[in-house]
Amino acid sequence: MVGKANLDEFAMGSSTEHSAFGPTHNPWNLDLVPGGSSGGSAAAIAAGEAILSLGSDTGGSIRQPAALCGVVGLDPTYGRVSRFGIIAFGSSLDQVGPIGRDVEDVATMLQCIGGHDPRDSTSNPEPMPDMRHYLGRDIRGMKVGVPREYFISGMEPGVKARIEEALKTLDSLGAEIDTSLSLPSTEHALAVYYIIAPSEASANLARYDGVKYGFSDRSGPTMWDNMEQTRAQGFGNEVKRRIMLGTYALSAGYYDAFYLKAQKVRTVINNEFAAAFAKYDVIVTPTSPTVAFPIGAKVDDPYAMYLNDVYTLPASVAGLPSISVPCGFSEGLPVGLQIIGNFFDEGRVLQVACAYEAAGGWANQVAGL
Repeated sequence: MVGKANLDEFAMGSSTEHSAFGPTHNPWNLDLVPGGSSGGSAAAIAAGEAILSLGSDTGGSIRQPAALCGVVGLDPTYGRVSRFGIIAFGSSLDQVGPIGRDVEDVATMLQCIGGHDPRDSTSNPEPMPDMRHYLGRDIRGMKVGVPREYFISGMEPGVKARIEEALKTLDSLGAEIDTSLSLPSTEHALAVYYIIAPSEASANLARYDGVKYGFSDRSGPTMWDNMEQTRAQGFGNEVKRRIMLGTYALSAGYYDAFYLKAQKVRTVINNEFAAAFAKYDVIVTPTSPTVAFPIGAKVDDPYAMYLNDVYTLPASVAGLPSISVPCGFSEGLPVGLQIIGNFFDEGRVLQVACAYEAAGGWANQVAGL
């Protein structure tokens, strides 16, 4: 059986509330959001409605809902999985990845969907290794960096406690935990993302003019009236907000001040990760600063909503592979642990995730059971 899961419109959102079909409910508590934008995909796994699902990740849209729903979600290296067939949002950020009940299922699905695709110009020709080869392997002696910039004010105490317990578990497995790692440009990732992604969205969504395909309102007296009505009715408020932001950032007189500067800071973030991976095998962080929150609590506060992705955005901006695995509960709701690897090093990410999963015992839990 193949089904269509709910998501935020054009994958723009962190709660699956910006959907034409209405919000998705978190199976752990139906009054709460499942995260987003791939909230429907994560909720289906958490509710036991599906074994595997696909999500699209631009700034955390696989990992954040996986964390809030207590399942496993993997965002591969940019270019590892073909983007052919998905609607473009932010072309230099968009990626497709698997969501499942445990690491083995996710590794198996990645093995099936990964590899070079000549139909996608951003698809990387890097050979696809056997991801299942890394499962069940010892992590003794592996160096794990824990960046101090990820432990910021605003993180819920219960989330922080679960992450600290997860680090102790990794330490008990023989991994070498180093909490002195610093990624100083982490604080700028949110701003960088919300300039680059809306700018690319502004260009990508320009094709929705009501002529070629999609929704069309042709009731106006002129072509320009029809185009204006099509875009006024065919785009939700969050999509309009990001299109306007991106168009402004790309406009004459502001391109250098915003978009070009954001790309330069993106390079700085990449360089900091590169320096870190010269010393560490993986980087471990929280996936989300909070557990699932009530439906409607942040929908009218865009900045508060954007902060939900503060821990997932840096890896997305850099194009690095990362996975979220369940690491316990806070106030009865799931908490996610994020493991970030170097370019095309999904195998090592899966190795650490699988080892933690076996020791932590938080996998394969179905909401309500």
